[in-house]
Amino acid sequence: MKVVINKTTAPFSLSGPAMTHYLTLGGNIEIERHSPQLIETLETMGATACGLGCELVILEILGEQYGIVVDENGYEQLVVAETPVAKPVKQKETVNETPASTPDNSDM
Repeated sequence: MKVVINKTTAPFSLSGPAMTHYLTLGGNIEIERHSPQLIETLETMGATACGLGCELVILEILGEQYGIVVDENGYEQLVVAETPVAKPVKQKETVNETPASTPDNSDM
């Protein structure tokens, strides 16, 4: 999955022409950093897509879970959820082949 982050301390933003392009592609006003429309806008327009003071870059991650953390200086960092190396395999249920024991009532 591709995700966009800002490499400067300026707020994340698109230039006017980039926002117009993004919206014509069907993007939402609230920009999701992994939206295909945002990725296409940046790939098409390059640096001219960046808003005032921004340096937007596309990073590719494995999986689909991520977060963007802004440090105390205003820099964004991409945090990726840990992806398991192997998925657990559901085991076939075994049938108990020994007959169920019944209590011995012969003493009654």
